[in-house]
Amino acid sequence: MYTIKLLSNEEFDKLPYKHVKTSLGLADPKAGKAFVRATGVKDWDMATISHEVDELVAKVSPHEEDGIRYKGGGGGIQTQVIEDPYKMKVTSPLSEFLSRQVGKGLPSYTQSTGKSLYGPLDPKAYNTYQDFLSLSPSEWYTKGVQEPTMKAMREEIPMISENWAGSLRGSGHFADVEDYMQDTATTLAEGRYKAELEIPQAQFGMAQSYSESVTKQKMLEYADWFQSLPENNPILDKALSFIQGPNGRDIISYLDPGKKGRGSSIGSIMGMVVGAILAAPTGGMSLGMGAMLGGMAGGAGGSLFD
Repeated sequence: MYTIKLLSNEEFDKLPYKHVKTSLGLADPKAGKAFVRATGVKDWDMATISHEVDELVAKVSPHEEDGIRYKGGGGGIQTQVIEDPYKMKVTSPLSEFLSRQVGKGLPSYTQSTGKSLYGPLDPKAYNTYQDFLSLSPSEWYTKGVQEPTMKAMREEIPMISENWAGSLRGSGHFADVEDYMQDTATTLAEGRYKAELEIPQAQFGMAQSYSESVTKQKMLEYADWFQSLPENNPILDKALSFIQGPNGRDIISYLDPGKKGRGSSIGSIMGMVVGAILAAPTGGMSLGMGAMLGGMAGGAGGSLFD
């Protein structure tokens, strides 16, 4: 029973074999195992898997060393870094700046200015507010309106009476006093009704306004705090955009096929066949063009099958 595993670059390089870092695949016939380095190109990976299956069942192999059959010889996957010096002059310091800022929040308004988000409440105004809310409309009207009015009326009636001294009861003067007292009582009753109706409404409105003011303060504090969180720092979006875009440094990867083996022969045969087909008179192509394309096919075949 045989086992074939498709591994990532990191996993493949950790295999305990001599030439693992310079190989695209390897087969261990004694253990019945084969391993393939994933390239991300499906057709290429499938061709390598097919090659390693052949290596597992073949009695002999030109790629064998110490019982292990390697694909890719001494070349393997190579990388090269290409840098644009003009872009690097900009992106290098920008990268350093962004890396220092990521993970940090913006300072809050208070931290930036040393001031509060809102002005302090006047103590006198707050005491007035508290006194008004604790006010009893009935008690306030009795002490503040009714009692002063009744006192004034009692002081005024004797003065009125003196003006009609010696007049008889029923002459009309006493009726004037009764009307005056009745009018005063009516006015006081209407005033009490209005005070006991409108003062609670005013108290409720003032309490609601104060509550809204406190809520706005809390919302300002929350918004200021939320903006100071590292994940809400605008620099984070700029950093993400920076790492996704071109920064003047590019890394290219390519496969160096290494030593020639059986795959080169297969590739040559492929090249000859393709060249012959393309050079056929019925194909309408010159012999030179057919040979050139055939050579390209041969090279590709050698890379795939070595």
